[in-house]
Amino acid sequence: MLRDDLCYLSGLIDGEGSITLEITHGWAPRLAISQKFPAIIRWLHQTFGGSMYQSRDKERPQRWNWVVSGRQAVNVLAMALPWLVEKKPQAELLFDAQRQTTQRHGRRVSLEEKALRCGYKLALQEAKRHATV
Repeated sequence: MLRDDLCYLSGLIDGEGSITLEITHGWAPRLAISQKFPAIIRWLHQTFGGSMYQSRDKERPQRWNWVVSGRQAVNVLAMALPWLVEKKPQAELLFDAQRQTTQRHGRRVSLEEKALRCGYKLALQEAKRHATV
């Protein structure tokens, strides 16, 4: 991977990225970037994998979206971490959540584990409200 690609990725994440923890269908870190035009989304898809799709909403302009989730999201964020500024605290929180929680792979999760996961999700949402730049 070229350093320039990782720097560009980091700028896209800082400016347009969304880092979330999805807990409705399990426990998955998620990184998404949305753009009006498809060229950058195609580049992300070709360079880093993930999914690419076009959203169509009658009330909003057409958007192109790129999404990586699970281990792939963690790996992409780890590559971008040295150059992140705005989203660095969110990425670090996501890494901490990944280390501190248990992956259950379809098995039942204890109430304590659910509370821990919800706590991380809330902390990530709070970090978004208190951006540094």
